[in-house]
Amino acid sequence: MTLFFDRSVGTSVPLALRMLRVPLGIEYHDAHFPIDAQDDLWLPVVGNWGWIVVGHDSKYHLKPNELHALRLYNVGCFCL
Repeated sequence: MTLFFDRSVGTSVPLALRMLRVPLGIEYHDAHFPIDAQDDLWLPVVGNWGWIVVGHDSKYHLKPNELHALRLYNVGCFCL
């Protein structure tokens, strides 16, 4: 299982988890996408990779284009 931290979380948490050697894959937004990449563009990619999104943005499900990407690409999402 891989957790993908979106840009709202930043890099501190995922880098700390990597240092702790948690038994999960740990990835973060800036390592794979431009900082200004729109959510509906990277959500399908992350979904295709089977990663679970962790972020602060609790409004994914309120924006039609992002909700569509979440559903279409079966993206697991956890909001802090």
